[in-house]
Amino acid sequence: MYKRIEQSLAKKGLRILNYFQVSKEDSLPEIEGESDERVLLLIGNAGSSIWPSFIKSAEYLDNLPDPMDRWSRRIANNLSQQYGGYAMFPFDGPPYHPFVSWANKGNMSSISTLGLAIHSKYGLWHAYRFALVLPGSKLELPEFNRRQNPCINCFQPCLSACPVNAFTGTDYRYLDCVNYLSQNADCECNSSGCTARRACPEAISYQYIPEQAQFHMRVFVESHSS
Repeated sequence: MYKRIEQSLAKKGLRILNYFQVSKEDSLPEIEGESDERVLLLIGNAGSSIWPSFIKSAEYLDNLPDPMDRWSRRIANNLSQQYGGYAMFPFDGPPYHPFVSWANKGNMSSISTLGLAIHSKYGLWHAYRFALVLPGSKLELPEFNRRQNPCINCFQPCLSACPVNAFTGTDYRYLDCVNYLSQNADCECNSSGCTARRACPEAISYQYIPEQAQFHMRVFVESHSS
């Protein structure tokens, strides 16, 4: 089943970015008629893998709000029906599901100096679009050896790259970021993506293409400017 799910996701440019066996402390809803043995898959994009599929979607083209969230929900709900589980989303709330904690709990990610999940293969250039919870008895997970957090021995150029010093290593002053982006439409962050994120030396081949970076920055500003 794991391979079949991977193949279904690949058609949309999505990847399984992390996974783990669900335990009682995760406090997830029960699946009616199934045992307590369940697996949570964290699913999203690696680099710009979703962009070609997303920009052809009805959600992107209809000019309505939240196109990527709506696109993600449609795909996730279709998959959950197909494989007998249910989907959870980082944008549903409050209360919000603990996607950052789930990212750190699995085998493939750690928390970076910027506070974002840093993936062992994709670095900072990935994002979780939804989680898929499935009966674990039907799913055989591949083995994965956890890698040490690359930020531990890094000289951390990300902290000095931000033009407004929004990242301190312990906090993210997001309003400073929003104000700067709003007042400097032609800045490099708006045209190419967050300069702090792009300063990370990990997995630079997966950096977002400019069109996708511009989309995310625009959505970020709009969501915090109302």
